[in-house]
Amino acid sequence: MRAFVGIPVGEATRDVLVRVQEALRRADADVRWVRPEGIHLTLKFLGEIDEEQAGRLGDLLSAEVARWPRMSLEVAGIGAFPERGEPRVVWAGCRGDLSKLAGLAQAVERAADQVGVPRERLPFVAHLTIGRVKSGRNAKRLRAAIENQREVPLGREEVARFVLYRSTLTPDGPIYEELAAFPLGA
Repeated sequence: MRAFVGIPVGEATRDVLVRVQEALRRADADVRWVRPEGIHLTLKFLGEIDEEQAGRLGDLLSAEVARWPRMSLEVAGIGAFPERGEPRVVWAGCRGDLSKLAGLAQAVERAADQVGVPRERLPFVAHLTIGRVKSGRNAKRLRAAIENQREVPLGREEVARFVLYRSTLTPDGPIYEELAAFPLGA
């Protein structure tokens, strides 16, 4: 199965991000916009894992979760990867308890490593992917539209849990299914 560990986003924040997507659509760039129900903060993309790995990872994460308190995040600002040139990914940024969040991401990384998932080469960057650019059509217009949204506040999230998701790819975009949820401490 294709899987990842992520943090779900509340409905209010998703609604604001949908309005941002609508504003960015006016650039008429070739972007596949993430469906509202698919917007999340990824802690670790796992790739293809089997049922046994998923079960072992779930056990490791269950043992780990008691160490982590709830976190407060502010979703704010729109940006793109890479930072310069033609965008490939359009994202919403995060502020707030980022050091705690990065610690949680490292803990998930260690647990995934123990079940045979390779470690990430790049450092963790807290963001919510809202679009994936498919071609360079109107890339400059898209970059300008992103710049206009660079600092806009988008919502507050109280992170109370994280989730192990199965991701099933379809022609209409991925479908995410919760395999296990891990509530954070008080």
